[in-house]
Amino acid sequence: PDKKGIEARLFDKAKNDTITLPGTTSIAKKGTFSDKKETGFLTDPYLFEGYAWYSKDVHIDESDTDKNIFLFLERTRLTKIWIDDTFAGEFDSLTTPHYYDITRFVKKTDFRITVLVSNVDYPTKGGHLTSPDTQTNWNGITGDISLIISDKTGIRNIQAYPDVKTYPDVDKKSVTVILKTVNDTAEDKKVTLNVNAFLTDINGDTGIKAPSAEIQVIFAKGESTAEFEYFLGEDAVLWSEYTPVIYRLEISLCGSDEKTVTTFGLRKFSTTETKFLINGEPAFLRGKHDGLVFPLTGAVPADLDEWVRVMKISKSYGINHYRYHTCCPPEAAFILLGIYMEPQLPFWGTLTAPDDENHNETEQNYLIEEGFRMLNTFGNHASYCMMSLGNELWGSKERMAEIITGYRNVDNRHLYTQGSNNFQHTPVLLPERPPGAGLRPPPARWRRG
Repeated sequence: PDKKGIEARLFDKAKNDTITLPGTTSIAKKGTFSDKKETGFLTDPYLFEGYAWYSKDVHIDESDTDKNIFLFLERTRLTKIWIDDTFAGEFDSLTTPHYYDITRFVKKTDFRITVLVSNVDYPTKGGHLTSPDTQTNWNGITGDISLIISDKTGIRNIQAYPDVKTYPDVDKKSVTVILKTVNDTAEDKKVTLNVNAFLTDINGDTGIKAPSAEIQVIFAKGESTAEFEYFLGEDAVLWSEYTPVIYRLEISLCGSDEKTVTTFGLRKFSTTETKFLINGEPAFLRGKHDGLVFPLTGAVPADLDEWVRVMKISKSYGINHYRYHTCCPPEAAFILLGIYMEPQLPFWGTLTAPDDENHNETEQNYLIEEGFRMLNTFGNHASYCMMSLGNELWGSKERMAEIITGYRNVDNRHLYTQGSNNFQHTPVLLPERPPGAGLRPPPARWRRG
């Protein structure tokens, strides 16, 4: 808790304890027990705040030492990592996975991974991701923890755009696919891709697939992007709350068994002056606030079964919309069941312009980057319909408009709003007139909408 250990290398001396991951120190009952009963927020009987060290010895095959190797931590706090005794990087996202390229640090088949997780000194207050009244300020690593080993030449990321202005994709039932590629050879390569898409629902594959395609693209040397259009066929099914079906998109290089996989839904979520539309039809949002409250664990689950269970309950009450109050759920929450979702940046407070008093450029840049990471990580999901800058925000409406415009220019698959309950009882509309959430009529009775 005194945040020591990096210089003193205390993690080398503390190997007399074990923990099962994924999980948190509190779930594992690590730390000092307290019988204090909180009434304003969740009681964590094993609250630990500070530096926690997690080490594991790893073995890989000899043939994998010549490949690219990445460490994937699905959800955690602030992390620094070491491979054996060599510092290998740090990452600070609260909403998206920590993804480390450790290729150059792995010299042999046996090595030790050490992860320092800090749940103090956050770059922002963190909204309901870290506030004690919803989750707890847990320490640990939850969700998927894995090594990803891939060929030197291949696909690192897939973004699927079923609604791009230059392609009326929903009408044509096609999707624009943008690949992040890596080519470690000395020159550009023309690559033939095998592309397949399988229609899935909550029970798995439906047995319906889109026509296969072989598509040639250029993998520029080094890291680059490649783009193509993939047609799903006239019988392609649109995603909505009534047809919550998604496509599993599988892409491989011809002659390779290594597949890069993502999921997406074919949908268009839009507005008129007074309505939300899903695929051109009016959609009435019956929503709930969600602060990722899971009181039995104090930490949000990342497994699909738990999210299916929770959302089935919500849908049984007629709920079709989640507003994630100053937080963003993990991948599993986005996948199925046809919920219109609005994640938010992990922030409530004041968004100021650079010339304003008390402007915090470091925090604001962090929040903006966190938004781009959310879009890149979860943006393919059809349920990711809206995005908000946060909750109960104050400050510069011009700065808010700039941030929203920056997001929209990069990713137009979602509707963007300045926030929820911004400026409280004095609504301030942005020039872009985006959809808003938040209404507080006169003080006789405060209301929210």
